[in-house]
Parts: sequence; structure tokens; C-alpha cells
Amino acid sequence: MRICGNLEIEEALHTLLHYLQEFVPAAKAFLQYYQVDCHAMRTIAYADETEFSKLDLLTPLSKTAREWPCIQFQKIRILLIYDIVL
Repeated sequence: MRICGNLEIEEALHTLLHYLQEFVPAAKAFLQYYQVDCHAMRTIAYADETEFSKLDLLTPLSKTAREWPCIQFQKIRILLIYDIVL
């Protein structure tokens, strides 16, 4: 229930991000899926430390990116962004 305790996907992603931060350094999370008919990634939710929102962003992938095995077989993914200071 802690991770998926909300039916609003953006709020659930925000809760998931805070939970994962107990184990890994993550600053942002995006929920995306590969839309085969458009050869693009559709971003449907975003969360960071203080904000979260629903999105409807379509990001076209290059032919090279579409050929990556992780794209061909992946339907839904959660992308974590790490803020690294060098």
C-alpha cells in the first residue's frame, strides 16, 4: 500500500520516489511507455521532491534508439533521474 496507495498515478509516482530515496539517490521520476505506432516514448507522469503532475508528452525516438533491445521489448518503465554533483 505504501507504494501504490493512491489511484492518481502522479501522486503514486511521487510516493514511490520518496520510498526509493530511502535506498537509492533519486531526484526525479518519470512514468513512460513506448508507443509502438508512433515510434515514440509517451510520458504520462512526473514527480520530484516537491512536485508531481500528469503529463501527455510524446517524444519521438530516432531509428537507432528504436532498435535498442530495451525499447523493443519494454512497454512501461519508470525512469529515475539522479542529481550528481561532480
